[in-house]
Amino acid sequence: MYVDRIMTRDVITVKSDAKLARIADQMQKRKLRHLPVVDDDQHLVGIISHRDVQRAEPSWITTLDRGEANY
Repeated sequence: MYVDRIMTRDVITVKSDAKLARIADQMQKRKLRHLPVVDDDQHLVGIISHRDVQRAEPSWITTLDRGEANY
């Protein structure tokens, strides 16, 4: 079996300057664990995972809300 027979063709991507809150929402809504990160020319520059987003978000024990943390 070859990769082109099972791969996803309509890939959802994010730009490297996207806000983490937006990425987290996209992942949750679409039930995704990983998203390719692309530049302005749609060239792959990396992959962000759900775990990456979780590590970067403020802890649930912080007093900051999501809006304050994004600021």
